[in-house]
Amino acid sequence: MTFAEILEEVYLITNRRDLEAETKSAIKKATIKAHLTDFYYRDLFETGVEFTELSHRQALDLNSMFNNFRAIHYVKRVDSSTDEVGVSFEEIDPTQTLDTYGYLRSDVFYIAGRTCELRSSVAFDKALVGIYVLPIVTENEYSSWIANLVPYFIIHEAARTVLRVIGYLEESNAQAREVAEQLLLLKQTGLATVGY
Repeated sequence: MTFAEILEEVYLITNRRDLEAETKSAIKKATIKAHLTDFYYRDLFETGVEFTELSHRQALDLNSMFNNFRAIHYVKRVDSSTDEVGVSFEEIDPTQTLDTYGYLRSDVFYIAGRTCELRSSVAFDKALVGIYVLPIVTENEYSSWIANLVPYFIIHEAARTVLRVIGYLEESNAQAREVAEQLLLLKQTGLATVGY
């Protein structure tokens, strides 16, 4: 469903077209909430990265590279854009950069604030990065696979929020029960990558 179609569905439940700004905000919030209920493969984005020079250490500024960045799934050192094997980096805690012998660990990555720090056993300048991204919730560019496949999670969650804000707690609680039912469908749809 499009943003406008979801908006109309929420209006049908709340009967409060006068709360346009609140309803639009609730839809955006519900969409993000839906995607944050798990790490769905449908939220994965894979891209190649080329650094300016060969080095054993590289850094990725995640927020500037990916404006809807959520979390890293994997990082691989690759030789070229067609390298599908590569060498996977192991994720570590930033305090675990040294091994038990006191040497710097290699072929590892860790997150330090906005940056993904990469340490490699060999100098490299290309990587393959798999990240989880958040949906785009602006009205004009609204993009969410959940809005297409399980839109009623978003619709009922947005309606629940609007009804709670205006003090209709009983109706809001009824919508919360609908959201719980839709969450089960969302998990079934979003976590499966192959149909049986």
